[in-house]
Amino acid sequence: MIVCRSSDRNRAPLYAGLFLLVLLIFHLQACAATIKLNAGTAVIGSALVKVSGGDTLLLSPGTYSEHGITIKSGVTILSEKIHGAVIECGSRDPVITLPGNASVVG
Repeated sequence: MIVCRSSDRNRAPLYAGLFLLVLLIFHLQACAATIKLNAGTAVIGSALVKVSGGDTLLLSPGTYSEHGITIKSGVTILSEKIHGAVIECGSRDPVITLPGNASVVG
């Protein structure tokens, strides 16, 4: 015979909530995309229009001639190699605009 104590019944919503939270976290990770760009052929600004928070732009080594880039909140831009990707602006300003809660590392 199975007996359900009242303390077990009180925890059921907690367990259900934790289960849903874990599912949400895995879903958000599965939805994030990594987009690889090749220097000389790809335009960072165009790729940034297509991405959303949680996505990553992975830059191959080389020089990217860009200006007027706006990075959305939650988007990461990484180089495949340390000091491998250079964003060159020429004489135009600004090169990169970040949302208020963004930061630059490296």
